[in-house]
Amino acid sequence: MESYPSLFLAHLAPLVVIQGLDPVSSKVLPLVETEDGLSTNPLLQNSETLFRKQPVISEMSFVEDVVKVWRKFHVDGVVWDSNSTKVQMPTHPHRYRFKLIDSSFALPKKTPDLSSPLSISNENSPLFPDGILTHQWLEKYRSITPSIFLGFYEINADLTDPNDIERIDTELASEINILKDQLASRGIRLLALIVSSRSVALNPNLDDRVNLIRRMTGLNSRNGLLFLPSATQKEVSTFAMDVLHVIKVASTEFYTNLDKKIRKKRAKVIGTIPSDNSLLKNRIEVRYSFKIAIINELKQYYEQAVKSYETSYENLIEIFNSIPISDKNWTQFRLLLDVNIFHIVRLYFYLDQTNVAYRKFDVHLRSVLYFLELQKVPPQSFAVCNWLSLQFKWLAQLSDLAPVSLVPSDTPFRPFQNSLSPTVLPHSGYLYLQAADILRRSEKFTKESPDTYSSTLGSGPDFQESLFNLLTFSKLAFQKKDGTFTRSISYINFQLAEEYFKQRNFEKAFKLYEQASDSIKEDDWSYLSSFIHARLFECCVELKKHLPSVLNLLELALIPESQLTKSAKAVKDLTNVESGSFKNLLSAEEEEVVINAPSDSSFDLFECEVLFKETKIPLTKDNAMQIKLRSKLNSVIDSSVINNIVIGFDGTHCPIVLNHDESSPTTTQTLSYNEDKDCFIGSTNLTFKSYEEKIIRLIIPTKKIGQNTITSITGELSYHDYFKVNINIPLVMKPLQLRHIWYNDSGIEDIVATQEPSSFEVVPRVPDTTITVENIPKTIIAGEKIALPVKIYNTDHETVDVRIESFIEFGDSKVNCQCGSDAGEVFSIKDVEKEKDIMSTINFVAPAKLKDDRKPGVMLTVKSTFIVNGDEEVPILSVKKFDLALVDPLQVSIAILPRLKENDLPRVFEIKDGEPALPKPSRFWLMRANIVLNPDLDLELIANDLTLDVENPGLRCEILSDMAKVKHHSQKIECDHYFETVINDGHTYRNVTFDATLVLKWKRQGSETINEYIHESRKLSLPLLDPRVLLNVEPSEENNDLKLVYMLENPTTRVFSFSTTLIENQNFQCTGTKSLSQVSVLPCTRQSIVFHATPLATGWVQLPQLRVYDLNFRVSLPTLPISDLAQSHKSEVYVKIDDI
Repeated sequence: MESYPSLFLAHLAPLVVIQGLDPVSSKVLPLVETEDGLSTNPLLQNSETLFRKQPVISEMSFVEDVVKVWRKFHVDGVVWDSNSTKVQMPTHPHRYRFKLIDSSFALPKKTPDLSSPLSISNENSPLFPDGILTHQWLEKYRSITPSIFLGFYEINADLTDPNDIERIDTELASEINILKDQLASRGIRLLALIVSSRSVALNPNLDDRVNLIRRMTGLNSRNGLLFLPSATQKEVSTFAMDVLHVIKVASTEFYTNLDKKIRKKRAKVIGTIPSDNSLLKNRIEVRYSFKIAIINELKQYYEQAVKSYETSYENLIEIFNSIPISDKNWTQFRLLLDVNIFHIVRLYFYLDQTNVAYRKFDVHLRSVLYFLELQKVPPQSFAVCNWLSLQFKWLAQLSDLAPVSLVPSDTPFRPFQNSLSPTVLPHSGYLYLQAADILRRSEKFTKESPDTYSSTLGSGPDFQESLFNLLTFSKLAFQKKDGTFTRSISYINFQLAEEYFKQRNFEKAFKLYEQASDSIKEDDWSYLSSFIHARLFECCVELKKHLPSVLNLLELALIPESQLTKSAKAVKDLTNVESGSFKNLLSAEEEEVVINAPSDSSFDLFECEVLFKETKIPLTKDNAMQIKLRSKLNSVIDSSVINNIVIGFDGTHCPIVLNHDESSPTTTQTLSYNEDKDCFIGSTNLTFKSYEEKIIRLIIPTKKIGQNTITSITGELSYHDYFKVNINIPLVMKPLQLRHIWYNDSGIEDIVATQEPSSFEVVPRVPDTTITVENIPKTIIAGEKIALPVKIYNTDHETVDVRIESFIEFGDSKVNCQCGSDAGEVFSIKDVEKEKDIMSTINFVAPAKLKDDRKPGVMLTVKSTFIVNGDEEVPILSVKKFDLALVDPLQVSIAILPRLKENDLPRVFEIKDGEPALPKPSRFWLMRANIVLNPDLDLELIANDLTLDVENPGLRCEILSDMAKVKHHSQKIECDHYFETVINDGHTYRNVTFDATLVLKWKRQGSETINEYIHESRKLSLPLLDPRVLLNVEPSEENNDLKLVYMLENPTTRVFSFSTTLIENQNFQCTGTKSLSQVSVLPCTRQSIVFHATPLATGWVQLPQLRVYDLNFRVSLPTLPISDLAQSHKSEVYVKIDDI
């Protein structure tokens, strides 16, 4: 921005002049410094000094406090005011340009419009005849003509003589009237501020004197004449804010009147312009639109101001399309155009429309380039590039001044909120970079140009300094947000380093190149990285930095060949074996240069893949190892040698050392063991060209048992005689790859399947002893006793001891099996005989199936332990697993049904000796088990046993074994078990709870082994004392009728009363008493109700339902069939007519 006059770019605020204060003796510094150049303004050549005879006020601290308050709202000499933004304006008071003046202050005299020294119609005006506007007009309203005049006057409070008081006050009023008239003729309001060093409390007549002055001057107490006696700090602050309010109203009124005047004059002038003189019309429109825009900006009416600036700008563009570059006003108009766009951009910034501002800026650049091309000024010229650079520079500076809420701070661009326009405001750092790039471009062109405008925009620094400044400003802009624009900062460091490199300032260039390389390397910016490392290498050579030169050479050699720059390839000349300066640099070293390569993975000079032919190999047998070694160095280091490679293991294997031997063959090499160094040593050709890959195959003897994994591969790399580097060679791991290629010497490829190619295990030698489990069934039956024969056959040349143990796993359980004839868990044999079958057995019982087992089955594990030559420290294990399907031998469903037995109800009046006086209720039950044998197995049911276990000793469940029955049907076996539930101790128990267990014994057909199947134990509860309804169905021998006997049973010692109702259906026609309102049942008795039912349908039909209602407890009793002819289902009873 410094290239433009500050007058044109400064933030505009209403001018407020303050008279009556002594800026010299006052402790308050002047608010506005003395402006240079005002004395030459034509407007002041014919001026009128404002009248003042009153002395200036000094030594009044409270007056200075008032000015201090105003300083907070003062703005001057700045390009940007953050309080003027759209967000801040509603909550922040207006800002003003306060100016302290003395008694010599003058204002231009009023003259007719045509005689104004700045009028375009005045022949003596510098604008005559075809100018537009000069900076003197802007000076007029920025520094000369105020929007309001503040006059400080002191009222003398020491006078006591009334005549003196009247005289002094009259003189003061007269002076104020003269000044008021001078200002009123120019439309400026006077605000008289009368102060007194005394308080009104001590001088009550001060108020009367001030009111008298108001009447004599016609100034009111609200916004014309204000009085400030000696006051407190709070009163001073209130007074200062009241004055600010008056200033705001007065300045707005002043500029509004001025705006109307200018608009009226524009309309008058444009009306006199001929219609065919469009150029003059454009000039007049530019002149007055610019003036209106300035006035609106002073009022802080930014939306109206920016529209007027745009009108002025558009008409200026029309003018440039009509005038030649040789026009005398060309430079003036260009400056006015740039000033217009600056104000437009800044106002859009204030209005929080920064992307719109950037679009306007972009259109400005295109428009200027367009009309310059019409004037034969190409874009690729010094004048245009210099001007473009200045434009991007001031936009970047403006963006830096704006708050982060308006411009991008942590993003490259400010996104558009309401549209998808590609023209968005970039980060200020990128704007500085653009300015620097265009400025650098201008260096290519000659400074001679028909457009001399850019050469008039201030002298400024020279080219090199300007470029450094732009790059530095860009870097500072990006550094506002730490860690956000690291790549951009690196690029700027690179640009700065390039400039220092051109100046042969290698020390500064080296530091900046290093700073640039860090982020560029992290982001894999290889093309630029190659250029930087090439430059770093050259700087190191020039600065004679030995170690950094080697490291940068290696960094450069690791960049992909396709991304090497010409500068990087030129490094080859510096590293020439015969005459390169790199050779001369290193030869100056007395000692050999040996470098430890950084452990950073980005500094891997080689990479390696390893593969062992056998992942598990017996002791004393040799394993084969394949090493695929690949150079990652590009053509910068076209040939290198690895002097030696050391391969380290995690495990029992000793290290492997491979030495370089150029004459060594490429076939498989057998390693030799060096006892002194405890390592295997071999040799091979380790010379590598750029990106060369070699496959090395080695035969490795095994000496110790254990797991071995390669943990490190290190080596020493040498480059001619220049230097040596101790390197780490990383292993390339492919965890998802299972199949690996083994390259044989013959060229035939084999496949090695392993997930850990860098590991192998040396295991003990397995003897030639086989253990075979015979007759493994595919399916076993739950509860079955299994005996599996085991055969041991030994052909080993050494003595072998064998231990066999086995176990079964099912679900989460594990059970050991019995092995051998001793039925122990381990079967052992010492010194197994050779070539002879030795037999044993494994015995176990198949477990019951698990209900929640998703994969029903049993895993049989047979673990064999071999001891060779009695070496107990090296046991050899062999484990065999067998997956056996597990099935149930049969399926069981159980039902418990009520039944009747003679004399099952106790006799109330018969009491036996030793028994309780109360009757012992008992009930008779049938447990019916329906058994279905597995049809896929040839099984036979041998027996079934029922066990009932009662928890309460006062109750008894007695099984009637002599009544048990077994019926064989075609697809099932029906087993009936009768039992009786009895109360033993005479107490009252409503229910009996017991555990019922059914044990079934079965065997396979043709087998003598009897197995047991224990059906899951069930906890059952049966009623003892609840009344119930029993139904017996008896077929008639004479006809097809059914006799339905409903028995109301009362097992208690109380009398129950019931009501009964027979609910018929369409299946039967019934006879009998169908409804009884009350039936009494005596204690320990049954009351029968008989019906005869004639069937009306066939098959399974529902019987009529007898509803029995307990009149005391108001519940209905269930009906339970006691005959096999009837079956209940969901509270209903059914019979099958065809079977009767």
